[in-house]
Amino acid sequence: MDYAIGDVQGCFKTLQALLKKIQFRLDSDRLFFLGDVVNRGNNSLEVLRLIHSNKDNMQMVIGNHDFHLLVCALTERSPNKKDTFQDILTASDKSTLLDYLLERPLAIKHDNALLVHAGAPPQWNINDVLENSKLVEKSLQSSEAPIFLSKMYGNSPHTWHENLSNEE
Repeated sequence: MDYAIGDVQGCFKTLQALLKKIQFRLDSDRLFFLGDVVNRGNNSLEVLRLIHSNKDNMQMVIGNHDFHLLVCALTERSPNKKDTFQDILTASDKSTLLDYLLERPLAIKHDNALLVHAGAPPQWNINDVLENSKLVEKSLQSSEAPIFLSKMYGNSPHTWHENLSNEE
């Protein structure tokens, strides 16, 4: 059976309870996380380790909280007072987990479904979403990832339009 869940946000015990309730089986089921696997809850490290250690059965798209973790880890930006991912920033396997996040897509096409975190511009079709996801993935997987991430915060552009550059 395939399942999708969004916004776990570091709530490992709640996730465990949910997996128990649906009788999730690692040997036969698949779980798609729809972004925001970290932050807010107190167990972001455990959630991320669970997903990373079960890559064959658990996949994820990246969400804004996951991006925020990457920004704080790879740029000069400091975490906010309410951020709860310090455990990842100080973990012995921090580099492995951050590399894993940097390799996550913004969108996954699965059977008849397009899996994303927070939607896509209504004028985009599925191919547009997947192509633009690949542009972001390419930036995240390059040596320029910290520069790309540092440009995420700001007010420009404030609306998507056809003439935006790939960087925008």
